[in-house]
Amino acid sequence: MRCPICSVFEQNVGPTIDKDVKDGKFKVSYHIGAFLDRNMGGTGAKNALSAVGAALNVSPEAFAEYNKALYAKENHPEETKDDFAKGRLPAEDRPAGPGPQGQQGLREERQGRHLRQVGPGVCPTRSTRTRTSPAHPTIKLDGKKLTAEGSENPPMTGEQFTSAVNARLK
Repeated sequence: MRCPICSVFEQNVGPTIDKDVKDGKFKVSYHIGAFLDRNMGGTGAKNALSAVGAALNVSPEAFAEYNKALYAKENHPEETKDDFAKGRLPAEDRPAGPGPQGQQGLREERQGRHLRQVGPGVCPTRSTRTRTSPAHPTIKLDGKKLTAEGSENPPMTGEQFTSAVNARLK
């Protein structure tokens, strides 16, 4: 949740994935890690993960909106800063956050009572998006790593993502 490259991925490719899911092109599953807390110290990634877990307790839509809010350029911290530590999450009560009905769940999540991983929806039939790689997000399509054309790196633009998905689905 503290990964800057994951934030850029979500900002640039997230809208394309959202559209493809809405259009029924594939389903998506998130597997979110908090490894930067372990690697750099702190609790911000776990705290942010708990907050999106509380949002998921409200609805899959609330999860998606709050996940976007956490990765938004204006909200996402530098990976070396523990800005998502307790009490420092962005606007939990705004429409993109868990909302008033999710506040108790959010408090419980922060106390570590619930999720370590978040997985909205069904296990995918076509695509899995994973954020557990230490270097960058790992995106899998039908269980195989999806990369930008001519690269070992994930697609980092909507166009690269669409091209990679279409090439794989041929």
